[in-house]
Amino acid sequence: MLVSLKIRACPGQCNNDWNYSTTPLVADTNQCWVLINYRWRVCEEINGDTVREVEITSIDKVTGGNCDNTSTEAIMMTAVKSILFHSSGIFMIQNPTIPYDITLNIPSCWRTSDNNNQSTLVACNSDLCCRTKVTMQTVDDWPQAVNQTPVNPPNPQNCSGIIGYICDYICNSIDVPLNEPLIPWHYDYSYLCFQGCSGSIYQGYLWFTYNTNTFGVAYVGYDNCNITPSCSLRRNNIAYQLQITHIQLIHRNATVGSTYEIIHQSNRRVLKDYCISKGQNEYYIRLFVRQCWKPIGALGEQDYLIYPCQIPDDCCFRDFRVFRQDNQWQVGMLETCPAVIFESDNWNTNSPCSIGCDWRHNFPFSYCDVLNDYYGGNLREGLRETLKPKELFFKVKEKFLRNDFVFEVESSGFETVTFNIYDMLGNVLVSKGLNLINGKSLVNIDFPIQHLCDGLYYFEVVHNADKLDNGLFFFIK
Repeated sequence: MLVSLKIRACPGQCNNDWNYSTTPLVADTNQCWVLINYRWRVCEEINGDTVREVEITSIDKVTGGNCDNTSTEAIMMTAVKSILFHSSGIFMIQNPTIPYDITLNIPSCWRTSDNNNQSTLVACNSDLCCRTKVTMQTVDDWPQAVNQTPVNPPNPQNCSGIIGYICDYICNSIDVPLNEPLIPWHYDYSYLCFQGCSGSIYQGYLWFTYNTNTFGVAYVGYDNCNITPSCSLRRNNIAYQLQITHIQLIHRNATVGSTYEIIHQSNRRVLKDYCISKGQNEYYIRLFVRQCWKPIGALGEQDYLIYPCQIPDDCCFRDFRVFRQDNQWQVGMLETCPAVIFESDNWNTNSPCSIGCDWRHNFPFSYCDVLNDYYGGNLREGLRETLKPKELFFKVKEKFLRNDFVFEVESSGFETVTFNIYDMLGNVLVSKGLNLINGKSLVNIDFPIQHLCDGLYYFEVVHNADKLDNGLFFFIK
């Protein structure tokens, strides 16, 4: 059970309204799992730079781990890593390979509050904060901090004299490791399913929006493999292997749906994201899926993160041919093998997985059944995909709107698209068909704005069920 606690605000750099996390981020250190609650906002340009601010508001310790033997400083450091790791998804940054800045505001003194058997780290002071600006960049498909500029933190003596509480000073524990992959969790890679591969492991991260909810997906792979396909293919070996390690729900704006569906959607995007990163036009890939997945949070709508349980030998897989044709990535279903499903000896019992793991998405099938789902048709465009001159695209140029919904857009085709606008709770405000012209134009969205509040909103542009563009904009009266 999680408790709501009063948020103690750090002074920020602007007066724009905060957006509160609709689901916490998950991280772990020293076998201590934590849920990180935060708020975030984008300020208008200050001195020519867009300011993205995040404040950590509280950290819930997940019961059953090793949090009692883990210091506040260590928990705060992994929380900072998690915020930065998922920052491109939090702020929906379309091309995180270009460096961008994140300003972290963190209260300087923290204490543990125990309420209803829930242990939570909360701030002791209301306005004494550490502030640090971190430059983030996705390098080799994995988020890294490439620079950090700390702001002078308050004196450690400020933690003393807070009557009634023992508080820990944490400003000395937020030095972010630079120019190396950020990893806000522990994962035993010896439990991965890979076989017949050599060389170093490949790590990838992407975020995507599905039904207005935003997910971050971490995956690993090898590209130096030599294994026999599970069926007759044009090639006699599989050179690439992939497996998802974590799926994090970043923004919950609507009903999330089943774990099964999220794993399926993540698999489709991972297949394409990995292919884009390699720069060729055709791949034969073995995609692994575990039978059992462990949720962090309660089952169902309160899942914040899911990852495959670490059970040796229970690896299901499917061999895919993924290729690029007419500037679209596709799965060749006639050249893709059937899924190979392994069932353990106790699969028909009520507890085929280890304690705490979930498997029964549709009795008696395990999550391996996701490999039998439909992977045909065009895979969604990857975030790093370069648009070609003859492709249709739609780009919103102005992200700060005043007085009315007038967007400047640029298109490379004469097409009809659907333009949707949502508030941050996932409520549809506008769904309008637009006839695009070639080049730049102004789009006036007919919407009664007199009752609309200043704040942040989400937009998406859809063409034939393919999302061409999405992102955030501010509306200011």
